[in-house]
Order: sequence, then structure tokens, then C-alpha cells
Amino acid sequence: MCGMSQQLVPFHGLASGAGELSWGQRIIWGAMCHQRSSLSMGWARPLTSGESVADVAAGLRFLLGRHESLRTRLELAGDGGPRQVVAPAGEVPLDVVEAGGADPAKVAAGLAARYQQQDFDYTREWPVRMGVVTRDGVPTHLAEAYPHLVGDAFGLAALRADLANLDLATGEATAPATGLQPLAQARWQRSPAAQRCTERAMRHWERLLRSLPDARFRAPAVPGPARSVHAVYQSRAARQALLAISARTKVSTSPVLLAAFAVALAQVTGENPVLAQVVVSNRFRPGFATTVSPVNQACLCVIDVGGITFDEAVARAWHSAMGAYKHAYYDPRQLDDLVDRVGTERGSGINTACFFNDRRVRYREEPAAQGGPPTLAGAGTDGTGADGAGAPDGEGSRLTWGAAREGGYYDRLFLYVNDVPGTLCYELWADPRYLPPGGVEALLRGMADVLAGAAANPAAATRVAPAAA
Repeated sequence: MCGMSQQLVPFHGLASGAGELSWGQRIIWGAMCHQRSSLSMGWARPLTSGESVADVAAGLRFLLGRHESLRTRLELAGDGGPRQVVAPAGEVPLDVVEAGGADPAKVAAGLAARYQQQDFDYTREWPVRMGVVTRDGVPTHLAEAYPHLVGDAFGLAALRADLANLDLATGEATAPATGLQPLAQARWQRSPAAQRCTERAMRHWERLLRSLPDARFRAPAVPGPARSVHAVYQSRAARQALLAISARTKVSTSPVLLAAFAVALAQVTGENPVLAQVVVSNRFRPGFATTVSPVNQACLCVIDVGGITFDEAVARAWHSAMGAYKHAYYDPRQLDDLVDRVGTERGSGINTACFFNDRRVRYREEPAAQGGPPTLAGAGTDGTGADGAGAPDGEGSRLTWGAAREGGYYDRLFLYVNDVPGTLCYELWADPRYLPPGGVEALLRGMADVLAGAAANPAAATRVAPAAA
């Protein structure tokens, strides 16, 4: 970098106040504490021709004024957990970096990576980092990053889309802000209606928890400290198979992928029915379509994939996913209490830490869904997050191993489906005490094999033994 300067951008909000975290914020905060990370989402992108530093500053000022998430800091003292504090006004820094003789795109990518890799100070720092990269004083690229507590992938997409409502000539909004803000969400969640919503969800969870066989993911198969292994699989052929099955079954690709995950997991572990928490965006709920704050939560699915065809497994996955959509909005503290209580009553711990998160935002090639919300997508960053090189498998397929993490990730198993155009891309984090690296590879490749077999033969069997009575 040739040089960096910084300017302070003043902002004034539409509302302010303090209160407890919303349900979605509690979920993300728990994950951030568990992983000891801000779980930041960041990227770099080119600016349009003629866009000035002043224009970027105006956009930053506009967004902080309209969206409480961006001007929220935390109070961490007290036994009741963190509280959110939304400021009425303030100043946020905007970096300006002159690339000089360096490639501006690479400078912006490096700046975004630095923003993303350094954890945020939740009590003092505004939860947005932004920098403009220039060449000879002319802006070329923008780098930005946000801690996951600000929002999920859908929320940040809504944030960027809201810039279209800024009149740069006047600095005024051309449309009112939409979407339920975090403090308003937290207030509603204390209401009787919210309690009834949680109670319905808890009845659904309890029925599924009591249906589970004992010892599901309960004890490590291999002793040792908590750590996670990471691998990414990409395949153009699997994408084509996925689209073919989706068109044939008239079910959107998310439930088809959930079925492939369940079948492959049952084949690798020998455990059926399959337990998976499906992460649901909740964007179909009133007031959530354009909110920036995180509103995704997970709901349990239990899918019996034994002794049936894959198309039948898709139907079961779709039915289970619809239940997850309906019951993925609840007070997470009550769920923790429920899991502990049911585990104690059954005389064995229950571990439900197996997750499926379809975080694709773009659905350009999907046939119409069979009904219900359009996707299962929830929170997460775009891209694969791969750290290591991988060898191609042929037909546009590649398995890439990432760097292992000490201290665990999501305890047991977490599958992400990523938003990568032109290919099917999914990645797995797994605790090797529960699923060793060989099992990770078998699961990732197995999903593609299941899709390929089912695309070629509508009567393809799952090759999973029926569940014990």
C-alpha cells in the first residue's frame, strides 16, 4: 500500500435505546462465544465508474442512520447476558487506501481480509469496517466487513440493496426503511404471542427428541481433545444431477440436498433415522424479509431414509423441512432447558449438534418449490472458505481440505451449502472424534454419488437399512 488515511463519517439514527438481545442475536452470540470469533463476513468489490469517496461516505452514513444493527454496541456486564445498546448518533471511520503501483483489486482483497480476520470490540467499536481503495486518487474498489451479530447473508444483501434508496444529490431517502429492527424484535419476543410461538416450537422439538434412539452422537468414538477438520467439495456434475432431480420431483433443490445429506450420512455412519438441525432463514416471517439483523434459527429434522427409494427420501426430507420452517422461531433459552430435561428423563444425554445450512442466496435456475418458503438458507458467508489445495476428480469435481481448527467448531458436524455459480459447492466441518477424516471424505463424495445415481435412475434405492422398530 502506498498510503492510508482515515476520515470520520458522522451519522444520526432514526431511533435508539437499549434492551436484551433478540432470539436471532442470541443464537449468533452463542456461536461467536463458542468459536471465540466475531464470525465476520467481509468482501471486496469494484466501485462503479465515477463513484467518489464522498459518495461512499454518504452511503455509509445513510445505512447507519437507517439500520440499528450497524450502530449497536454491547453491554457485557451482568448475569442476564449481553444487552444491545443502539446509539442515536456517532462517527464511524472510513479508511482511504492509495494502491500506488499495486493492483487495486488485490489491495482491496487484502484490506477486506484484514478487516475480517481481526475480531471486533463489541463494546467500543461500531460493527462495520469499510475502506475505499484508490489508484492515483481515483476510487476503484470498496472493502468492508461486519461481525455476524450485525446480520446474516440475507440481511447483508438487504443492506446493500437499501443503498438504491439513497438520493446522492440530496442525501435523502427515496423510500422509508423497512424490516423489523432488533430492539423491536426483542420487545415482541417478550409478548404472549411470542410465548405461544415458542411453546408450539417446543412441543415439536420434544416430540422429535423423544423419538430419537439413545446415544445419537452422544459419546466420542475416538478419545482426544476437541478439534475440527474441514473439507470442501465442488462438482458441476452434481449440480446437474441436483437440478434434474429437482425438476423430476417438483421439489426445490434445498430439500433434495437435505435428502442427499441424510442418505450419505446414514450410509457412512450406519445410523438411521438421521438427525439434523436445519438452519432456516425465517425471512418469510412478517417484517423479516428486509431486516438486516440475524433472524435465522435452526429446527430439528429426523428423517428415516432406510429401505426406500431416493425420491421417497426427498419427499420425507421435504415434509420434515416444512416442519422445520414452521417451528424454527423460538426462545433459544427454553430450547436449552428442554434438551437438558428430556436428556435427564431418558437417562442419557442428547446431542443434536448435526447441522445442515443451505446458505445460498441466489436461486436462478431452480424449478418452482412444492410449497412453503423458497429456501432453507440461513446465515453464513459466501464462498467456500477453503484453505488448502485439492485435486480435481473429473467432470468438474474437486475435494479440497482446509486447515483444522483446535477447540472444536460446532462440536460434531456442520454442513454448509455455498452460493457458488455454475457448480454445487458444499463444505463440512466435523469433530474427528465423531467422524474421522475418512468419514468426512466419504460423506462429501457420497452426497455427489447419491445425486448422480438418483438422477440416472428414478427408482434408485438409498442402500440404507430400515430403522429398528
